[in-house]
Amino acid sequence: MRRGNSHFKMENGVKFSTLNRRYLGEMKIRDFKFLILLILALLGSNSYSQEKINVSAGIALPELLNAGLRYQFRQAQWGLYAGVNPGNANEIAVSTDLSLHFGKIPKFSPRKVGYVKFGITYLREESDFSSAKSTLLTGRIGRDINLSRKFGLGIDGGVLFKLHTKRIEKQPSWFEDTELFPIVFPAAGINLFYRL
Repeated sequence: MRRGNSHFKMENGVKFSTLNRRYLGEMKIRDFKFLILLILALLGSNSYSQEKINVSAGIALPELLNAGLRYQFRQAQWGLYAGVNPGNANEIAVSTDLSLHFGKIPKFSPRKVGYVKFGITYLREESDFSSAKSTLLTGRIGRDINLSRKFGLGIDGGVLFKLHTKRIEKQPSWFEDTELFPIVFPAAGINLFYRL
């Protein structure tokens, strides 16, 4: 490895400069700005009935510490979320899922309490030594606990499948990088939702 003023060159010929690192940081900011604008557009759209939109916040694997929106149609919900690892701000997740509800109808909501959820998550990790982008597929079963007409809690568990991972080594490290998830891994989550 040869070090220069603003970049270093790996043995495989890949160059990373301070400009490239700055560009990666700007991409993260743009990703979050786009997601926030999309959420605001959905909230302000007249085509969506307010009774059918839920705002949620929770913690889950692989969605991390996340916030998002869910749109309800009959006994199904489509969700869109953005998440971050609280211990590593360079690890972010963007997820979407479809929940199909079943079981009994509760006192506070016309939505049935049980659900199966199928989702896909794009996960990006960044460190001084490497960057990785992964696509994960999840399948879960869960239950909504309605605390009032407006607030509720969702708890679910299941399994995730790693569909694809692309890892780029920036520089050699004294330890071997390990994959965040194996091919199959348990998935679980808990979230608080508010009906608008």
